[in-house]
Amino acid sequence: MRQVALCAFSAFSLAACSGGSTSSAGVDPGGVYVGTVSIAGNSYSVLGIIDESGLASLVEETGTTPTSIVAPYSPIATAPDGSFSASGAVYGINGALFEDGSSMESTTVAGVVVPRSSIKGTTTDAAGNVGSFTLDYQASAYQSPSSLSMIEGDYTSSYSSGGTTVNMTLSISSSGSISGSDTAGCTYSGYVSVPNPSYNAYNTFLINSCLSNGPEIGLATYSSSEGENPATLVSLGHDASDGYYTSFTKSD
Repeated sequence: MRQVALCAFSAFSLAACSGGSTSSAGVDPGGVYVGTVSIAGNSYSVLGIIDESGLASLVEETGTTPTSIVAPYSPIATAPDGSFSASGAVYGINGALFEDGSSMESTTVAGVVVPRSSIKGTTTDAAGNVGSFTLDYQASAYQSPSSLSMIEGDYTSSYSSGGTTVNMTLSISSSGSISGSDTAGCTYSGYVSVPNPSYNAYNTFLINSCLSNGPEIGLATYSSSEGENPATLVSLGHDASDGYYTSFTKSD
């Protein structure tokens, strides 16, 4: 895996999602974004979620395989002209390691937010490589209401561990509490909250009994069922050392 600093895209906190708010003098970075980052001769696709307070989380993909989560250390704060700079981290997904053997790398980013349109800028990785990124705002994905009653229900997902597929089952209650388990014997607890009911972004906090790196914090976005396509909840998060990308399918 490359050593790359993608924190900018999420400069939306993207993952490291500690509390905070954007400067009252700045512009609003909130949204669901898709785009690309180019660095050290390589190009990667990204998906990012930023809530209205500037909390952000972003996943980087090589082809169709998620490889890392990017998250600034604090919510992004912009200047009146939309410019910002941030420091953060890139987390290898599910224990994946970077070239130096670590699962987490530092990163810095600088750019400009055009509200409800785009985020563009440069990013510098731990090795000093400088790259560029462009993120485009997805109005249809973000500008829809959110609520705990909407996402209440049972969900399934799966992930690979040591070459074995592990199946997960989670339940979200009407109050947002999470409970669940998987076929590896792990249990899950936590909660989902709604930062702003006008937009499709959720804050997440999840504890896995099998992990000792602290809780997974992040952001999620919900897609209602449409035709034969079931409802899904996509979560982007990280704990103290690793990143997690999970797409949960809602049971009927």
